[in-house]
Amino acid sequence: MENSAYKVAFVTGASNGIGKAMAQFLSQNGYYVFAAARSRDKLELIKSDNIEPVQLDVTDYRAVDRTIEHIKTTRGRLDLLINNAGYGVYGTLEGVIQEDARKGFDVNLFGLAYITQAALPVMRSQNNGMIINVSSVLGKISLPFLGWYAASKHAVEGLTEALRSEVKPFGITVVLIEPGSINTGFGQIAMGSLEECNDPEVYKKYKDSFTATVRKSNKSAPDPEAVIRELQKIIRTGRPKARYIAGREGKFFLFLKSMISDRAFDFIVSMQTR
Repeated sequence: MENSAYKVAFVTGASNGIGKAMAQFLSQNGYYVFAAARSRDKLELIKSDNIEPVQLDVTDYRAVDRTIEHIKTTRGRLDLLINNAGYGVYGTLEGVIQEDARKGFDVNLFGLAYITQAALPVMRSQNNGMIINVSSVLGKISLPFLGWYAASKHAVEGLTEALRSEVKPFGITVVLIEPGSINTGFGQIAMGSLEECNDPEVYKKYKDSFTATVRKSNKSAPDPEAVIRELQKIIRTGRPKARYIAGREGKFFLFLKSMISDRAFDFIVSMQTR
C-alpha cells in the first residue's frame, strides 16, 4: 500500500472536456487522481505524478471491480468519486433505435450506479467520502430531439436523490453537478449523432432548425472552467449543497422553467424548431 498525504479521487470520463478538466484541477489541489476513460492514448496526455490513467469502460463491471480493488490496494482509501462518463443519444423518440437508447442508459445510469456500488464499501469502511454525479440541466428539463439523453439524466437525478439520504449516516456526501451547454467535444459528437439519427423525414424541417439553434448556442457556451468553479465550491466547503448548476444558460433555463407553466415553456421551446 502506498501512503501519502494526498486525498484520493476517481474520475470517470476523464480523457476530454469536463472530466479532463476535473482530473487536472484535483491533481493540483491535493488529490491523487485515478483518471478513467476508454481511450488510453488520450489519458496518457494528462498523466502526471498525481494523475494515474485507467483504461475503463464503465459498462464493463468486472473491469470496474478490478479498478476499485486497484485503488484500494495501492492507495488504501477513496475520498472522492466523480461519475462523469457520459454517452449522448440524440434524436426523436421515434427515430432512435432501441440499441442506442439502451447504450445511453447503460453508460449514463447503470455504469454510474455500478461504479457507485463498488466504491461505497470502501467509503463506508472509512466512514467518510464524497460522490459527485455529473448530471445535466437536462436532468431537470427536457427538449425535443434530446429526450432519450434527458431521460437518462432524469434517472440519474432520481437515483442520486435517494442515494444522498441512504449514505448520509455513513459520513458520505452526495452531490449533483448540472452543467448547461459547455464547450467540449462531447456536444459536437452528440450533435453528430442527431444528424445521423434515422428520424422519419417528417421531422427534418424541425430538426434542422433545432440543430442550427443548438450549434449557435454551443459557439458561445462557456468552457469547462464553468464546471470547475462549481467543483471548487464543493470540495472547499464543509457542507456542500445538494446540487450545483454550471453555466449561465443552464441557470436561466431552470429558473425560467420554475417560473412559468409547462405550456408556456413548451411554446418557448417550440419557437426554436420553426
